[in-house]
Amino acid sequence: MITFFRINAAYKFIFLFLLFVGLRLPFIINGLPLTIPELNWMLIGEKMNMGFSLYDKIWDDISPLSALIYWLMDRFFGKSYFAYQIIASVLVFAQAMIINDIFRRRQVFVEITLLPAFLYLVITSCFLDFYTLSPALLANTFMLLVINYTLWHVNEKSRKNAVFEIGAYTGVATLFFLPSFFIILVPLFSFMLLTGTKLKGYFLMLFAFLFTIGISFLTFYMSNDEYSFYRSYFESVVYVSKQLYLSPRSLLIIFTIPLLITIWAMATISGHRYTNYQNRCRRIMSFWLFASLISVFLSTKISANNLVFAIPAMTFFLSHMFLNLKRAWLRELLFLLLVLSVAFSGYAIVYRFLPEVAYNTPVTQVKLDRLLVKKHSIQEDLKGKKILVLGSNISYYQGGQLATPYLNWELSQHHFSNMNQYNIMKEIYENFKQDLPDVIIDEKNYFQQILAPLPIIANQYIKRAGTNMYIIDPRLQSKK
Repeated sequence: MITFFRINAAYKFIFLFLLFVGLRLPFIINGLPLTIPELNWMLIGEKMNMGFSLYDKIWDDISPLSALIYWLMDRFFGKSYFAYQIIASVLVFAQAMIINDIFRRRQVFVEITLLPAFLYLVITSCFLDFYTLSPALLANTFMLLVINYTLWHVNEKSRKNAVFEIGAYTGVATLFFLPSFFIILVPLFSFMLLTGTKLKGYFLMLFAFLFTIGISFLTFYMSNDEYSFYRSYFESVVYVSKQLYLSPRSLLIIFTIPLLITIWAMATISGHRYTNYQNRCRRIMSFWLFASLISVFLSTKISANNLVFAIPAMTFFLSHMFLNLKRAWLRELLFLLLVLSVAFSGYAIVYRFLPEVAYNTPVTQVKLDRLLVKKHSIQEDLKGKKILVLGSNISYYQGGQLATPYLNWELSQHHFSNMNQYNIMKEIYENFKQDLPDVIIDEKNYFQQILAPLPIIANQYIKRAGTNMYIIDPRLQSKK
């Protein structure tokens, strides 16, 4: 398989596409379970499509350009997570073509090969988080362009000053996924250590980055939502606690084999003879891998899709190893090990087709409880209703609509904790009045804390016996 894609040829793009479809076909046929992040993005897109403004009337720490994409998704496809997965697959295939073209144009390998695209598609099939349209995946498209211009800048033959493009594309990526900002340290340190870039070049890069962020801030300023933008997107990093959809051990289990083979590739690559430029590329991609792994923990919502920034660097080192490994049997064995690990983490963990005991060992125990949407006993009663969940479990919104702005419970709690202030109390009242929920799910007795001080709102609800659900009083509805 490696030998087949080692040489670039036009007809092999067709085989590459068919292989990619084959990797994802079991998920397309059997369907993927809906995840909590997916449901969150769909709710935001739906709410924006109903005319509610982001951050002001939809409280979440999502990046603005990602929210714009989810608005477009809802506008054209509605709350279809199948559409999210199809668009994500198209984007992943496009990114594989982009990274392959970058490595070819920047001449980081001796051979002209399709192997980087092939490996990129394999690694992005390792877990269900990579099958959906996440903000990290959207941002990664622009991160690939940053790699392109970084490699171009360090090439002595090109004499291309690309610092402005690097700053601008990093800024755009940050507006898709906030932890992207950390990656700008890679070109900064790379240029300091490997090039003679002048001081004005660094200022130009930072200016382009801040200018891009500034344009987005100006956009919200024009609609008087600049404080909401700052509070929800930037300030929330300080007081919003991290939400782990997958535990660190689960993340490690999923990526153990790909990371171990990548580390081996990094260790063996130094033994080969490369040009000065290719050695620079190796150091840059080493910085990139290190920075992308750190950026995972800068997000407030941590899952496997946050690791997508590391995949271009993994692709780089794995391609180098497979192209230079002389022992054919070892090369094929390592590749088989990589594919089998991807198949296990991609299929077995989701569909559980192995005996249950196989998943209860310390090595294979990947828990999906916090990642997947759960069905509740009252799910049918909530279908088509306008819902507010007073708590962090957004699974209740499946089949319903978000009412009021309070989607992200961490942001909402920061607001509710200041109810002794008149302006806060008034804002909460107005939010309920403008978008009154049909059903309120009270997870931990928050109803008495939040709505009891607002009797005009609280008196409209009655609690259904034996549940944590408050519904609009039918007598009040009949009067309307």
